[in-house]
Amino acid sequence: MKLPLYQVDAFTQRLFGGNPAAVVLFDAWLPDGVLAAIAAENNLAETAFVIPRADVSPLRWFTPAVEVDLCGHATLAAADVLFRYRFPSLNRLVFSTRSGELAVTREGTLLKMNFPARPGKPVAVTDALATALGARPREVSQMLADLRQPDLQIAVEVGAHPTHGSLITVTLKGLPVAARAQLQAQVHERLNPLETRHEIGWQ
Repeated sequence: MKLPLYQVDAFTQRLFGGNPAAVVLFDAWLPDGVLAAIAAENNLAETAFVIPRADVSPLRWFTPAVEVDLCGHATLAAADVLFRYRFPSLNRLVFSTRSGELAVTREGTLLKMNFPARPGKPVAVTDALATALGARPREVSQMLADLRQPDLQIAVEVGAHPTHGSLITVTLKGLPVAARAQLQAQVHERLNPLETRHEIGWQ
């Protein structure tokens, strides 16, 4: 069996930049163990597996170790491949995923995705967390980053100087910290038009 495999660099305009993801196209799902083995062999942050359909395309993401519930850059990579090689006349694709339906639209050379919102739930600011951060947070929210394991999202008024060893003991998985800034920047995200295509095969 031979399957097309693409590697796409998202969020960049130059070759070998951005955030790479592999995209593998199927007519029907192979066993999960095969998907996991392909992702491990690719050894990229995520491999997107998709069954191309003009209405709603089933999509799954695997890291080299596990299947994940949501991955933005690999979704955009999958959309880029489908727009280029399967549905060049379409300007909107819908994917069916473990996080629900995700839509990607094409506007010229840019791809735009509606990412699912997951508002955080306020939690108490503990002395241990304030000590570990080196600043008392204005607010702390608990949120789900990957639908399985919660993160803490923290807003502080002044610069924090965290003690990383202490943070390990007071946070659950991740720790995004937001603070006031003096400068503003605008970031444009786009897919690199340069990509590589391979074939994977086995008996």
